Amino acid sequence: MSTLELKDQIIRNIESLNEDDFEEVVQQLLEVLKLGNIYKLTVEENEAIDQALRVSEEEGTYSHDEVMKEAKEKFPNLKFK
Repeated sequence: MSTLELKDQIIRNIESLNEDDFEEVVQQLLEVLKLGNIYKLTVEENEAIDQALRVSEEEGTYSHDEVMKEAKEKFPNLKFK
């Protein structure tokens, strides 16, 4: 998709937002666009990532299909994409 197409898609999505959602998106976009504002992980976030990596190494990982199967069994009323 070209840059122009992406910009058009963003504009269409923005135009469909209600006022509250629009204000929230604008605030989030302004945060992302701040130059030099690199997000620093908190100690808790770093620990959670480290723990997830350790578990992944020790116990292995699950495929997308395995996760989807278990989620559909656990939550049969939800619609999954």
